[in-house]
Amino acid sequence: MSANRVYPKRYLDIDVLTAARKRFDLLIERYDDQYVAFSGGKDSLSCLHLLKEAYARAGITRKVKVQFYDEELIPDCVINFVDEYRRKDWVELYWFVFPLESNKYVLGKVSGYIQWDPNRPHVRTPPPWGIKPDRGQTGPFSQYTMSAEMLRRSGARGRIAGLTGMRADESMNRYCANAGTLVDNWIHHTEDPRLDSCNPIYDWTENDVMKFLGQEEIRYCPQYDRQLYSRTALRVSTPIHTGSAKRIGQWRKMDPEFYERVTRIFPEMLSQERYYDSLKNENEHTFEALEEWIRANVDEGKLTRAMRVFNNFENRMKKGDFSEADWPHIWEHFRAGSWLKMGGTLVAVRREA
Repeated sequence: MSANRVYPKRYLDIDVLTAARKRFDLLIERYDDQYVAFSGGKDSLSCLHLLKEAYARAGITRKVKVQFYDEELIPDCVINFVDEYRRKDWVELYWFVFPLESNKYVLGKVSGYIQWDPNRPHVRTPPPWGIKPDRGQTGPFSQYTMSAEMLRRSGARGRIAGLTGMRADESMNRYCANAGTLVDNWIHHTEDPRLDSCNPIYDWTENDVMKFLGQEEIRYCPQYDRQLYSRTALRVSTPIHTGSAKRIGQWRKMDPEFYERVTRIFPEMLSQERYYDSLKNENEHTFEALEEWIRANVDEGKLTRAMRVFNNFENRMKKGDFSEADWPHIWEHFRAGSWLKMGGTLVAVRREA
């Protein structure tokens, strides 16, 4: 068998909700314990309710375990929504408030900062019920050490399934993460031999998620309504990391009080808001600028295909099939929609002799 063999996408003969429910039943059969990594967002919210359903089908009466890492830079409406679930009688929610290494994006540069850094004022006051580091644990914690600590402090036992709301259509990286194996492609081993990371709704679209929440009459976080009216992507995340910082100014409309608190602690974000558009225009011929344009202008139903073409171009650019002189052709390729006719590839218009 060739190591480079490409397997075509294969569709199931059932709908994605039925497939997801079968996966949740499998998680109960295969693992001793399960927890949902909850952000307050729509995807992990769907996983939380689907696991509750699966427990009911299996006759399991214990509470659903939930892990929530409080990233500090989270608006109050999201925090209040998560707190509603903390107080539900069927949820056992572990709320972590740890100093964690993270990144911020300012004018084309990514730099580090510490969430809940004890050496600076905080964007909000940590909740009294939050789980903090043990005495002598000063941090800061990395993503890996934080994951291990959350597993230890939440009392999970035996073989553990950590459930996330990751969906393949959110980005090409997430698509590839769920297309690397032929069997149980939505289950991934971690560095901890007890824990598998599981993405049981990996094949859902955003529309599938919202349809499920609507049919089951599950109220979603009101942050999404604010994002809808401000024409922002439906995502619960901190406002200063790479994906969100480019739209930091939209927080003036969505939540002006939160915006003021964030920019008071991180005043450099005011420069990001003021100058990012002019910097982006001056450096339009970048992979980042092209990807941003694609995500903003290509219909959701065609976005996965468009990103496949984009990644093909990026890889071929790095191999030398294209050069800087090809950028105008590439932009026109996407603006005119001709990428739809190319079968997932781009044709080089010039090559070095």
